[in-house]
Amino acid sequence: MRLTEAHTMRFIAENTTIPVPKVYAAFEHNDQVYIVMERTKGKPVSHGWLQRSAASKTEILSQLKTMVDQLRAIPAPAPPPESRGGPGRVCDILGGPISDDRLPDTHLWGPFASIDAFHRALRSADETDPLYDAGTARVPWISEMMAFQRAEWPEPVLTHGRLAARAVRVRGDEVVALLDWESAGWMPPYWEYTSAWHANPTDRVWREEVGRFVTPWPDALAMEIVRRGYFGGVYERF
Repeated sequence: MRLTEAHTMRFIAENTTIPVPKVYAAFEHNDQVYIVMERTKGKPVSHGWLQRSAASKTEILSQLKTMVDQLRAIPAPAPPPESRGGPGRVCDILGGPISDDRLPDTHLWGPFASIDAFHRALRSADETDPLYDAGTARVPWISEMMAFQRAEWPEPVLTHGRLAARAVRVRGDEVVALLDWESAGWMPPYWEYTSAWHANPTDRVWREEVGRFVTPWPDALAMEIVRRGYFGGVYERF
């Protein structure tokens, strides 16, 4: 946990209608971060999901889609002079490093000047070495992944980054809170979809619903599965 998560929830509360717990205080003491926030009066959406009617599921997923769309519509703010984040950058809400313990080697990444720089870091690419492409070309999947990552990309979009079922709290058919904002930041456009799909590998039921509240990006998902298998994470067949 970082203090950035408290800043993120406050930013979301001020700039969207997405329900997030109110943050009363956030501080660090003895190298531990503490966030005092409103208690959420709701249950994880996974509780009783299979028993819900089709109409109930559609209502909840429609609300989630509206929330994701609100995030993606927020333009990246201009960075302060001392920050390396901002428009075009991959960074957290304050322009600093991304916090994600699912990425290889370290849970703090960046910030990065561009999506291309982020992709290079993800695949540990020393592309100044001419043998790099020659070596990876022996594995067609990796070559395809690199071609995907090297494409022209639009601006990063504000992304929750951990939309697992446990992060969605509901009361009846109403989404009353989105939790787990520690990995939020300005990320590649496909990142919300692939991250939600991978948020809980054991929850295959939720995986089937992800494409109903985040625009599906099957090509990105296939390439992310390759990346996770060869450059960090557990390999999964797509």
